[in-house]
Amino acid sequence: MRKRNPIAFFSSTVNSPPPAANNAIDHLLRERTRLYLICLLGTLPPFILFLLPIVQQMLRIQLDFSTGRTVLQMPLYKTQKHQNLLKSTDGRTKFLQHCENEYSSPVFDFFDIIYVTKLYIGTPPQEFTVQLDTGSGDFWVLDSTCGQKGCYKGCTSNGAQWCNAQCDPKCCGQNGGGETTTTATQQVPTVTPAAQFPGFRHAETEEPPSCQNLSKFESQKSASYQETDMTFSIEYGLGFAAGLIGQDFVQFASDSYETDGLSVCNAYFGQVNQKNIQKVPFSGILGLALNASKQNVDPLFIQAYKQGLFEKPLFSLYLATQGNVNGTLGGVLTLGDVDDENCAPITDWIPITHNSSGFWEFQLDKITLDDGTPINVTSSAMVDSGTSFLLGPFDEVNNILRHYGVDPENRTMPCDKKFGPIIFTIHGQEYKVDEKTLLFDRGNGTCIVGLTTLESIPSWLLGDPFCREYCQIHDVEKKQIALPQAMKEK
Repeated sequence: MRKRNPIAFFSSTVNSPPPAANNAIDHLLRERTRLYLICLLGTLPPFILFLLPIVQQMLRIQLDFSTGRTVLQMPLYKTQKHQNLLKSTDGRTKFLQHCENEYSSPVFDFFDIIYVTKLYIGTPPQEFTVQLDTGSGDFWVLDSTCGQKGCYKGCTSNGAQWCNAQCDPKCCGQNGGGETTTTATQQVPTVTPAAQFPGFRHAETEEPPSCQNLSKFESQKSASYQETDMTFSIEYGLGFAAGLIGQDFVQFASDSYETDGLSVCNAYFGQVNQKNIQKVPFSGILGLALNASKQNVDPLFIQAYKQGLFEKPLFSLYLATQGNVNGTLGGVLTLGDVDDENCAPITDWIPITHNSSGFWEFQLDKITLDDGTPINVTSSAMVDSGTSFLLGPFDEVNNILRHYGVDPENRTMPCDKKFGPIIFTIHGQEYKVDEKTLLFDRGNGTCIVGLTTLESIPSWLLGDPFCREYCQIHDVEKKQIALPQAMKEK
């Protein structure tokens, strides 16, 4: 992959100031980007196209139907849920439960614990900080109705159980789901006066802590938003998220559609109105697995690839090690190619062994320790950028901890004591993770070992300590993954 500066992917003839939210269509037309108009044909209500001002604008605009594909690189930033989580038993328990044209986007790093990037949704674009998660396939952001049980299409089309759990009782009909009575529907107030684009309708309630102080998507402010009757729910190690699925422009890397961004037309994404994941510095999760959790919706990268935005069905994730710092540049997510600037050459492609699961899961040959001691392996493994530590089956993890003299009950040790390496053999090649990425300093001379277990976990989750040692190169077409050595920062 040749190194190039980000290019202006879309053409524009007019520079305009940021629009007011209620002037979204006018702003969209002034921008005059060919992607806006192409997407508009499939997103806005048909009568909109016959409005005289829009027809006049369409006749005057010269569209740039460039057929070139692109490679997008997104810088990443590292974040931390809350540093004091590491300094209490309860917090630590919760914490343990729980990468031809070139284009880039940053990844932010918070204390080597969470890696996030920025995305933009809607017209005009609304900015969101999302965690990168190769261990799940759903892309979602918080909705403006977070914590409120509203009325929307999915309430009456997904059965009584969903309706009673997620919707205002007035929307569920007398039978607790199914058909909604006309009287009940009329009793539910609208979000904003005369909202002309689809969105939630809800009764006002107090926002719960898990929804506070985070960016939320306001569908009524987006001219290109489409409501659907689909819903979703997903469970994580730290909790769950649930809501409905909408469609809109999703922009990688930039809040300006006309310059260095790349947009996915009619992208499906989750609008979360119920969740119990708390104390996190992000407003959503960008799932990068092969399949979404339950609904028949492709993950965002696959949606973009199917739209022809990328020539190669590849994305790469590089995570840097920045230590005890917050919000710094912490890696790169490359969409559409291999990141040969931050990753060593690929020496092996690892086949995915459980295609039906939708995860980047592969066979784990064996695990050995510093003196060659073997650990009995009975499971597969998957690389998971959304997991802060290494997670494995109960017996295997505890045997490793005891080998290095660490109590499995609290998983702490003096920071000056040796721990590691742990050597994973995958597809015949060895991948070593050492103490530099496995130990997290609590600030009092003791470290938490970044290795834990959940009794029910069936396979190894090779989380961020592994991801900082090895890049992840994913091939969504051939369903294979490469793990070249990460190039350390100079």
